[in-house]
Order: sequence, then C-alpha cells, then structure tokens
Amino acid sequence: MLMKMSKACSDQAKMVLDCKPGMSWEAYKKQMAALAPPFGPRKITQVGDIVHWTYVPPKDKEGRPICQCPLAMFGMMKGRPELCGCSANSVRAYIEEYTNKKVDSVETLGSPQVDGTDECRFLVHLKPSRFTTAKPEAKPVKKAKASTRRRKSK
Repeated sequence: MLMKMSKACSDQAKMVLDCKPGMSWEAYKKQMAALAPPFGPRKITQVGDIVHWTYVPPKDKEGRPICQCPLAMFGMMKGRPELCGCSANSVRAYIEEYTNKKVDSVETLGSPQVDGTDECRFLVHLKPSRFTTAKPEAKPVKKAKASTRRRKSK
C-alpha cells in the first residue's frame, strides 16, 4: 500500500521539482539544492556508491518540523515513521528517473517522525554493499509454559 502511495506522491512532486529525465548527476544535485521551501533545499553529497540525501522541512509557528507527507499535511493521519518509507521510495524514484542512475536501496537515517531531528536524512546505496557486518542473533523467545495438568480420562 505504501509503495503505491509513494509512487503517486512522487509523481505529483515531480511536477514542482522541475527536473528533467536524463540530467547529469551534477545538474540534478544543483537543481535539488536550489529548490525553494517547502520543496527544498535538498543537500546531496556522494562518497563512492553512497549518497547522503537531506531535506529540511518547513517549521510550524512553534518551530517544529512539518511533515510534508500529504496524508499528514491534510490531516488524514498524524506523521509517523512508516511515512518516511514513502519518502525513501520517492528519493529512489527521483534519482533513477532524473539521472538514470540505478539505486540498490534507500535507508531512512532520521527524520522528525523517526528520531525527532529537524531534517529528513536518507542513505542511498547505488550498488549493493560489498561487505556488511552480520546482524546479531535474535534472542530466542520464551514460549509460554503449557499447562502441566492432565485431564483425567473416564
């Protein structure tokens, strides 16, 4: 469901980003950095096959970041971390469509909804990681003890 919503949302946002398919990576970064609020600016830096993509959302009168997800903006639901997954999908769509770069994955590093920071931060992997550490093994879940009483047969 969120994948379909993020596709619709990113398609709508593309109209205001004024990017064109086939842009060079440098032209794309420059365009995204020049966007006026509430659509930008967006800071994009790259180290090898890793891209740090940051967006600073506008703030309300109390100085709190305003979630830019239409579902939150129009009061259909409160901002929540799951909505940041939609934004991560949109980041992928923008990069792939405008620059013709293939994106392996996008991680949400932080956002007002995820960890209370003032900016939305994503880590874009253009290629799969060559080496990652193993995840710690999950601790086994203790099962509830079965009743020790046995029914007497008649």
